[in-house]
Amino acid sequence: MAKRYYWLKFQMDFFQSPVIKKLRRIAGGDTYTIIYLKLQLMSIPDGGVIKLTGIEDDPADEIALMIDEATDNVAVTLAFLQKHKLLEVIDDTFFLPEAAENIGNESESARRMRKLRKLKETQEKDALEEINKNNIDKNRNFGLLDEGASHCDENVTLEERREEKEKEKERDRRVEEEFRGEEFKQTETISKIFTQSFGYEPDKSFRTSIRKMLEQKSTYFTEICNAIEDAAKSEYEINKAEPYVLAIIKNKREERLYEEEWLDAYEVQRRRKERGLL
Repeated sequence: MAKRYYWLKFQMDFFQSPVIKKLRRIAGGDTYTIIYLKLQLMSIPDGGVIKLTGIEDDPADEIALMIDEATDNVAVTLAFLQKHKLLEVIDDTFFLPEAAENIGNESESARRMRKLRKLKETQEKDALEEINKNNIDKNRNFGLLDEGASHCDENVTLEERREEKEKEKERDRRVEEEFRGEEFKQTETISKIFTQSFGYEPDKSFRTSIRKMLEQKSTYFTEICNAIEDAAKSEYEINKAEPYVLAIIKNKREERLYEEEWLDAYEVQRRRKERGLL
């Protein structure tokens, strides 16, 4: 599986948010804020979702164990986040809408190409400036260029180069928009299916999570549609369907990974038997 890099965008006005200000003013509020940030980081791989394993009877105990914080502090933080709509809980699944909106990712190959492109641009710029400098020095030596004209020609050459770079960026942007066009269409289709199933439009964080899944793998489209259908058929009373659908998707992924691991182990055993090693 190709390696991916994830990040969480930290909003400049995070500490100016009225909810965060209120959290920090509580006794021990700075600790609770750190716990909230740790929860967001935990949720990055699954687009804002944290799936508990049930290793502890109380969710607060399990979270405290995972992030190395006191259980009492975690319990207070969870209660506060739920009260102010920063955390949604369905069974053993936690959903952090703010984290879901601010998670980004890229593949290892895309990261490598971005670095190479930046390095290439820097090298080309340095080489161009060196050529311009040498040409200007030669023209000065032969008396072919006065001081004012040298600066003018240098600026024209650099301006032409900048214009070419802008055109190249515009071409890249168009290619990216064309590539992402299908993901946008799939996200819109999924939103319509969601609305038809539950009678209201999905929130922005859900659409963001879905789009990020489709960016990773376009074949997730069918899996997401099936999860919406399963959630709509659920016998449980669902107050908010978005985190429930995301939890179904996560559970199915884990089941599939377990099945693949089991099949791999079975194949290893079979080959060992064929070779007489068992």
